[in-house]
Amino acid sequence: MSTFLKKLTSAAQNFTVRGIAVSILGVALMGVMTGITIASNAVYIHDGEDVTLVYTTEKDPQNILDDQEITLGSNDKMEFSGFEDNTGSITIKRAFDVTVTADGETKTVSLAEGTVADALEKADVTMADEDLINVSLEETLHPGTEITINRVTTRMVEKTEEIPFNVVEKETPMLKKGTTKVATVGVAGEAVTTSEETLVDGEVVKSEFVEKTQTKDPVDQVVLVGTAPETPVSEVTPPSSLQLTGDGVPGDYTKVLTGKAAAYSAYEGAKTASGRYAIPGHVAVNPNIIPYGTKLYIATPDNSFVYGYAVAADTGTALMDGRILVDLYFNTYEECCDFGIKTVNIYVLD
Repeated sequence: MSTFLKKLTSAAQNFTVRGIAVSILGVALMGVMTGITIASNAVYIHDGEDVTLVYTTEKDPQNILDDQEITLGSNDKMEFSGFEDNTGSITIKRAFDVTVTADGETKTVSLAEGTVADALEKADVTMADEDLINVSLEETLHPGTEITINRVTTRMVEKTEEIPFNVVEKETPMLKKGTTKVATVGVAGEAVTTSEETLVDGEVVKSEFVEKTQTKDPVDQVVLVGTAPETPVSEVTPPSSLQLTGDGVPGDYTKVLTGKAAAYSAYEGAKTASGRYAIPGHVAVNPNIIPYGTKLYIATPDNSFVYGYAVAADTGTALMDGRILVDLYFNTYEECCDFGIKTVNIYVLD
């Protein structure tokens, strides 16, 4: 080979080696410059009070946290602002415990944020409009928040009360003076009182009266007070001419009839067959034997019972068929029952 050709070949070889070297350096420099550009995203990670600045090529916030070996709990929350001018921020909200007490049970739930209403929803606890709660449903949760719900219910309660009976005293010549007898046993009445009770967690905190209904009327107890022998039954005023002997017999009478006497009563204001008012002293007879208006004096043969001065004013079936001689009027049914049937003397005064 000529000397010229050898020089040319050597120069070509040197050029090739230098070109390759320059090319490799350019690629390396490009890679470094490109890497700086890709890794130029700055991310501020806020984790509680800790703030960390990292440079990353990642754009996914979860990948960024994984690269920094920052883990999230199941109830933690992450907020990513996105990138603006190659800068972004990740805020981590760590979950904290909140207690919810209701229906005798306390539940602990973990949340990173939210309101009291959110905690109730997570604890699967519902509230009625009447229920009480110690905090507002809109209040923001914070670590250590304690929520207590008191259940409020109402119920209607009926209570039966006794209504005492009255004691009514009635004078009667059927008993000796100073003695008494219960003619009608008193019976207490009943009333039902309805109240509305308000309960908080099963305990009564308020009771309000609603109504009171009388379901059973009381029956008066009737006590007969004896007045015999001083006071006769008859309320009809005898004439001044009527005088009794020492043995209680009228001093002047036309005849005496002896027979059975019964007793009856009527409503106030009732009238007899003769038109007179029915009062003690107006007695029922057979007018064919004792005409209406006849003046009489009536007592038992031994004077243990004295009806007194009377006027024939009424009649009845038992009188007309002869079963009884006279039917004596009393103010009360109880006195009639107490009298029963007695044998009496009827002194006809005119």
